[in-house]
Amino acid sequence: MKKILYGLSVISIAYFIQYIVQAGFTNKFVAVWLFFGLLCLVVGYCYEMIRKIVRIIGWCLFGVCLVVVGAIECPIIAASNTKAVSDADYVIVLGTLVNGTTPSDALVQRLDTALQYLNQNTNCKVVVSGGIGEGEQCSEASCMSNYLIKKGISKERIIIEDKSSNTYENLKKSAKLINKSSKVVIVTSKFHLFRSLSVAKKVGFKHVSGIGSNIKLYMIPNMYIREAIAVAKYWICGQI
Repeated sequence: MKKILYGLSVISIAYFIQYIVQAGFTNKFVAVWLFFGLLCLVVGYCYEMIRKIVRIIGWCLFGVCLVVVGAIECPIIAASNTKAVSDADYVIVLGTLVNGTTPSDALVQRLDTALQYLNQNTNCKVVVSGGIGEGEQCSEASCMSNYLIKKGISKERIIIEDKSSNTYENLKKSAKLINKSSKVVIVTSKFHLFRSLSVAKKVGFKHVSGIGSNIKLYMIPNMYIREAIAVAKYWICGQI
């Protein structure tokens, strides 16, 4: 690499000198070639030191990233085992991927978790929240509604919110359909609970708790790291 830098330096400075000798300093842009040549010369001479500095900076940045991600993961993991109140007025089930018109495994897990709560609290209503995503042939809300009805939940207990496209919209639009002072339980995947509960409080829910559904073991590293990035984004955007 040092030889390449020295070679570029010689070529660039030689070109600058040749241009000045033949045409004079009639074009100020030609000074760029002298600057580039000198830069390559300096970088080549200091190459080993620069490599060490870059390596140190790289490891420092990597360490900072680990600390930041770790700090974000702590509340995410803590919230994944949160307990819901036993006498909620509403359950809000947050949507996720629908394969055509069929709920994905993750969505089935959320729905089955909600079903357990709804069957134990027959006076509780349920809000199914989620619009139509890429590759989906129906809204996540309508897919969830159909699933719950097939499992024995009466249509009268179901409130459909089918215009949202992300977690923030899920809860903001759901908040317009029910009394925000009611007792609300949010059902979503465990890794998603911290962000969901934080958003719920941000949009005005007064009494909110959550139940987390399980995900497949192989998905845990990917989803928890992805969630840390999502939490950071929501925090920067002022959504939590």
